[in-house]
Amino acid sequence: MGLLRRKETNKSKKNKSREKRSKSKSKSSSKYKYLGKSVPDVGMKGLDNPKEFRGILKQIKKNYEKGKIDKKTAHGELLLLYRLTYPSHNKKVKNIPSDVRRELRREIKEAMHEL
Repeated sequence: MGLLRRKETNKSKKNKSREKRSKSKSKSSSKYKYLGKSVPDVGMKGLDNPKEFRGILKQIKKNYEKGKIDKKTAHGELLLLYRLTYPSHNKKVKNIPSDVRRELRREIKEAMHEL
C-alpha cells in the first residue's frame, strides 16, 4: 500500500512540473517579434502594408548594428521577411501592387547583402 502511494505522488509531481513548463512557455513566447511592438500594426492584423515591411526591415538592421542579434539571426529574419512579400506565403499582400512588392524584395535583398 505504501508503494502505491509513492507512485501516485511521483506522477502528480511530474504532471505539476509539466504544467509549470507549459505555462512559462506561453507567457514568454509571443506571436510577433516586431509587429505591434516596435513597428505599429497598420490596417488589418498582420503584415499587409509596405510601411510595416519597411519598419520591420529598419528594426532588423538596427538590432544587428547595435549587436542585439548576430549576423545569422538577422539574415534569417530578413529571409523570412522576403518570403512574406509573396502572396503564396502571405495572403494579405495580394492587396499590395506587384511593383511595390518587387521594390520591397529589392530593398530586403540589399539589406541582406549589406550584412
